[in-house]
Amino acid sequence: MKISEEDFQVAKIERYLNHPPRILKQLSILAMSDGFKRMDIAAAVGVDPKTVTAVQRKCAEFGIGAILSPDCYRPVSCLEPYREVLKASFAENCSPSVAEATQRIAQLTGLKLGQTQVRVFMKSIGLRFCKLGHVPANADPVAQEKFLEEVMLPRLAECMAGKRHVFFMDSAHFVLAPFLTFVWSFRRLFIKAPSGRQRYNVLGALHAKTKVLETFRNTGYIDSTSVVSLLKLLKERYKGRPITVILDNARYQRCKFVQETAHKLKIELCFLPPYSPNLNLIERVWKIIKKTALNGKYHANFREFQSSIDEALDKFHEKDHQATLSLKFQRFKKVTFMAA
Repeated sequence: MKISEEDFQVAKIERYLNHPPRILKQLSILAMSDGFKRMDIAAAVGVDPKTVTAVQRKCAEFGIGAILSPDCYRPVSCLEPYREVLKASFAENCSPSVAEATQRIAQLTGLKLGQTQVRVFMKSIGLRFCKLGHVPANADPVAQEKFLEEVMLPRLAECMAGKRHVFFMDSAHFVLAPFLTFVWSFRRLFIKAPSGRQRYNVLGALHAKTKVLETFRNTGYIDSTSVVSLLKLLKERYKGRPITVILDNARYQRCKFVQETAHKLKIELCFLPPYSPNLNLIERVWKIIKKTALNGKYHANFREFQSSIDEALDKFHEKDHQATLSLKFQRFKKVTFMAA
């Protein structure tokens, strides 16, 4: 393995120029090849001695140009001939795990591969490990699109321009029970489960622009009287501009008493299409409150449980939730459903 003097001199110069790290290491190996032993070169450059031999042989056989070339060896998967067949299979039926995908590939191709190889191949054909989303079975995507385009978005545009107040209204019922969650720990942990089934009810109205949360709370029931009380509160606090409340079709919200009161207060009620929680912004608030006040926490009694929720609600405005509560809504018009 004789490296020409010309290649040796070129390597000494090129190792100080702007090359990818892989090429710089190879040039350093060649520059030290005159006067240093293989083991010393490997230790100095930080590579295996076999790599030193391989680089020297490559330069001796093909010249310094082979070292400076950006081309590198990229192994081709043995599954490459079956790429289109496998893509069609996974497009028709997604895989719940790499183990299942490995078995399916073995059945389709006759090749038994390790899960690491299969995972790399699955990524190469564009597969991703995604969490499933859910769509209410009775939801009507067409009705949702029409409501969003014709009712919600025009009013939200007025709200953002400061010409209207828009609120999203809904109720949450927090039951005294353990709220389990995931945590990073060295072993599985347990929390105490409180006894009793008492619940704390919160009827909320979230301002679309300011993200201020107005609430009505009790330990009994949320009914039409509760809704009317919150509507009167909104009318008192938000004067000077039209008020629109977007809410679902719960009976106590759509009853004659509520609609007549809203008409007297000059508050517009916009009822969402059936089964459309994805269009109600306040649904995200309840997830935030649960995560802040309840997940992974033990409350010895109902009073502590209620106080924890009250504290989270009272401090809701102190934190920036603009990203979580952005006016971007899940639309089901173009979603892909999992095969049965």
